[in-house]
Amino acid sequence: MTNISKSTGMTLAVLSILLAGQNAEAAWNAGYVGNPPEQAYPWSAIPVGAGGVILFARSIATGALLEGDQNNGSWHFSPIYSATQVWTVSASYSPVPVNQLLDTYYVAHLDADGPNEDGQMRLTMWSLFTGWTTTPPFDTGANLNGPTPTIATLVDSGILHIFYTSSNGALKVATYNGQFTLQTLDGFAGPDGQVAGNMYQPTAVHAVDGFHVYYRDHSHDTLREAYSPDGVNWTKFQTVDGAGVVGGVADNVGFLPAAIVDPYNNTINVFYTDLSKSKLRIAQRGVGDLGPWSYAQVDDIDDLSIKAPVIHGNEMQVYYESAGKLRVAWGTGPGALAVGTLDGGVPVVPVNGWVKDTMGFYATAVEIRNPLCIVAQGCGFVPSVFYWDSLNGDIRNAYYQ
Repeated sequence: MTNISKSTGMTLAVLSILLAGQNAEAAWNAGYVGNPPEQAYPWSAIPVGAGGVILFARSIATGALLEGDQNNGSWHFSPIYSATQVWTVSASYSPVPVNQLLDTYYVAHLDADGPNEDGQMRLTMWSLFTGWTTTPPFDTGANLNGPTPTIATLVDSGILHIFYTSSNGALKVATYNGQFTLQTLDGFAGPDGQVAGNMYQPTAVHAVDGFHVYYRDHSHDTLREAYSPDGVNWTKFQTVDGAGVVGGVADNVGFLPAAIVDPYNNTINVFYTDLSKSKLRIAQRGVGDLGPWSYAQVDDIDDLSIKAPVIHGNEMQVYYESAGKLRVAWGTGPGALAVGTLDGGVPVVPVNGWVKDTMGFYATAVEIRNPLCIVAQGCGFVPSVFYWDSLNGDIRNAYYQ
């Protein structure tokens, strides 16, 4: 690793503690996932067990949906769906308080079938009793020739909600509780604030006041929001940022948004790309607040970069790719976010195992239970980030323990 001065080293150590939050005696580590490293796009991850994580990815070689898990320190990947090639993936789980083995894992995916687009939405799920099973297509999905497609999933009260773009460009939601129910939300001419246009790249959060979905209005280059108090009745639609929004910016915004609720500061936060300036941007508002949004430009970002936010140490951390580096912004919101490099260049925090390879634009992050802590002494949680080394096509993982 590059030598650093004593004063610079002290500064980096302080930044490392700020990023890590708990268990400051531990350290950031980074490395390849699998031996040999798995060549796949990391799309979605969910925490399991005492410090475990399951990663869902798309195989570069076959397009299969892969499940990766870590056993005895080694990563193992296996295809759980390969009838067609998957493109975009979102995973959620329904926890059962009695026994974690009884959790149900949901993996929604938009499929592509090689050069002939399949464009179907399917659900692959796991339970202790059935193993991995895949439903027949429940909708025609999105046009894969459009902007980078993404989907979002939420589980609330045992019901799965899948947000995606239909083949005609409308924002839709499929709810699943043993059978699918489909609703069209936005992207058509109608009452109650809906607009005519192509709605892409939804991200969704559930706050104490209900469901909030954020997405790009590709026809008007804006960031939009759909709101429901119960996940059934969608009562409010609005433009959050873009031309004509008071306090917003008249740029081409809303590309590849990622939303997260900060329970410590009682805010909803949306990270997205300003394509006019190639900047990571944030919009923030209090949960249940009807007042104006607050905004800020955060950092340079590659236009196609996914954003991967987590809550850690009473504040937000969001991971993304910029100029071939895995970058991180952390803090509480607009005007209160610090930024730095974590991998793919000289890191701003000491990271064991960092490399100078060119990092790509796929990333996902979760908070997991620190496997090194002692439960009886109060077990802390730490971030784990999965991202793509585009130089070799391999998955990497940065984690704190």
